[in-house]
Amino acid sequence: MPNPICDNCKKPISDAVHPYTMKIELFPSIEKSLDLVASDSEVDFEEEIREIIAQLESMDEREREEEESKVYTRFEYLLCTPCRDSFARRLKRSIESM
Repeated sequence: MPNPICDNCKKPISDAVHPYTMKIELFPSIEKSLDLVASDSEVDFEEEIREIIAQLESMDEREREEEESKVYTRFEYLLCTPCRDSFARRLKRSIESM
């Protein structure tokens, strides 16, 4: 079985080294405006769900995928040690500069 390839630098990862997995998930943060209030008990959630389903059914596959990606997108990368270290340094610097 061939050695895995780093998704960043495209070099083979040695059998002697355990590769790293980097996962990135992008999704909207929960807003205070989405907290439930008393008036929410009067909302017909079943009707709202039916309307959303009708909207989804009227879309083609590309449109559905585009809308879905606005709600949730996930990436996963296999990395060699040098690329893992490089990403970690860049992320740390980015956070520290905020």
